[in-house]
Amino acid sequence: MLFHLPLGEVVRRRVAFIACHQRAVERPGLLAHAFVPVNTRTGLTGATNGWPDWSDGSERIAMPLLLQAATVRGLADPEETGSLLDGWSRFAVRHLLDETDAPRRGSQTWHLEPRLYDMPWLARFFLDRHRAHGREEDLERAARIIERRFDLGGATHLSIDDSPTTTAVCDALDTAGQNARAARLREQLVDSARRFARLGRQLPAHEVSYEQAIVAPLLDLLSDAYALTGEAVFHDAIEERLPWLLAFGGPQPHARLHGIAIRHWDGYWFGENRLWGDVFPHYWSTLTATTLLRLPATLRTPDTDRLAETIFRANLANYHEDGSATCAFVMPSAVDGRPAHTADPLANDQDWHLVLWLRHHDGR
Repeated sequence: MLFHLPLGEVVRRRVAFIACHQRAVERPGLLAHAFVPVNTRTGLTGATNGWPDWSDGSERIAMPLLLQAATVRGLADPEETGSLLDGWSRFAVRHLLDETDAPRRGSQTWHLEPRLYDMPWLARFFLDRHRAHGREEDLERAARIIERRFDLGGATHLSIDDSPTTTAVCDALDTAGQNARAARLREQLVDSARRFARLGRQLPAHEVSYEQAIVAPLLDLLSDAYALTGEAVFHDAIEERLPWLLAFGGPQPHARLHGIAIRHWDGYWFGENRLWGDVFPHYWSTLTATTLLRLPATLRTPDTDRLAETIFRANLANYHEDGSATCAFVMPSAVDGRPAHTADPLANDQDWHLVLWLRHHDGR
């Protein structure tokens, strides 16, 4: 069983903790506006390191997205978050994007190739910023990031949150009177969905060969293509692939396991303890929840809605009452002879869960 605070209270405390403990304030210039991991045991931030999964970019983009989402929903004081988000926006433009709007994994990893996964997240930040303030330059940057993603091969890559972000950017472009631009992006999105529908089970490898975080974006892409076109080929493809997604979880009678997609080894990549055990619940398990809530009405059922709610609630296990958090609860009792069944002390990338849940709470 899991006893937890209400979602709104968790968000308030988490935002306060991030603002107080997860900023790189000791660094010069715009670098001081980054959000970074923190060891909740020692209080030390990871502001400078050579490990990409502890960088000040990539998955850390969840923190400014959370601050933005909380502020819009009245769960954070705009007087306190406004300057933090202004600073992070300037930091992102200078240090997380190059002159073509291709992403860097962090301010210290310019030597690495652009990471397609990061592009929908950066686009979503600037889109949400446009929604909050109405500035044309924020919508322009969000659109350019999505366009650049297609230039870099995004049509053949199942990036997390890409399809929902692309459709949201298109809607904003329509509102701004840029209908032709929006139509081109929608056409590219539908063409990508057709390509993946034809591939069947022969999905391309991403950063790993196959995982739940590949299948969930696939279903999102197909769901959006079906919503845009109404073509039966996409509905049939969703129906065929939905069992693939559900196969990653199961009905175990345990708050950390029920419906939660298995996730291997992320405590090693994202945590401080560097353990190779399975992580439950892993925050990307919420991708199953968001995908289930975006299914066509003909495939969405009370059972899929219940499962989505269960997954969202289970991930509240990753936050503590003081607003600190863990990026990984390594489930096995021991891993390679080292004691486990423990919460890693690093607060790092787990806030995607709160970002996605808030977004689906009110349809944003």
